[in-house]
Amino acid sequence: AVRERVEQQVEHNERVLGAFLNDKCVGSICASIAREKTASFGVFSVDPHLQGLGVGKKLMAEAERIAKDEFKC
Repeated sequence: AVRERVEQQVEHNERVLGAFLNDKCVGSICASIAREKTASFGVFSVDPHLQGLGVGKKLMAEAERIAKDEFKC
């Protein structure tokens, strides 16, 4: 199983999330406000060797939570 830790870089209306394994970034996603009540997700990637293990699913779930709870989208 992949153990992840998520870090956030806080910018105005933007969050960059990273998933880490043994202090190495193995996935990331950027969530931002595209316009009022609309979130945008981009730069979504997961290490090819770790795809299919749920890393991307957890990153997307956290990005969606941020869009809903913090951005109010």
